[in-house]
Amino acid sequence: MNNNQKTIDYADRYGMKTVETTSEASGYPRNLRHVLTFQTITELLNCSEELTAEGHTVTELLLHKRDGWQLWARTRGSIEHGMFRRASDNDWTIEVDASEDPKDVAFRLLFDGVELDSLDGIRGRLAAADRFAEEVENIIEASRDNNCDEVTIFYDPDQNYRIDYWADNDTVGYSYDTHAYEVALMVDWKEDDND
Repeated sequence: MNNNQKTIDYADRYGMKTVETTSEASGYPRNLRHVLTFQTITELLNCSEELTAEGHTVTELLLHKRDGWQLWARTRGSIEHGMFRRASDNDWTIEVDASEDPKDVAFRLLFDGVELDSLDGIRGRLAAADRFAEEVENIIEASRDNNCDEVTIFYDPDQNYRIDYWADNDTVGYSYDTHAYEVALMVDWKEDDND
């Protein structure tokens, strides 16, 4: 039995999911492999540890997919808690604690240090703050469901503070624009006597 079939069988046995991946950064089908995907980073790390202890070779992967691609492209990476909370542009992120009031978060972001010179400017900011606070409230609820106390929210001030995506410490991936990213495990199963 080959690695792909063993991966699929393992996923079926434990109620997990797999995706088919390629070694090509362009999404072109080459060296196709099925890999294990997870709901949280904690699940991924626990599975990696268990499979390694059983003698299997486990590779942690960062997957990338663009709109229109049939396959995820795989690259090696180090998987850790909070890995998707880092931002390349910290000016467009805000850290939110689950105990914060969403209206305070919106006020802090949209009004702190801003000089408003017209009633229309104030009304526009208030409308944006209300929308932002509502989205933050939904995000806080979702993070509580994941037992996470802090999230990083990625927003676009040029698009009326639209929230692009958010991540907590156990987030396994995100989508932005035409790109999606996710973490996974590729397993090279040790040889069994039954093979």
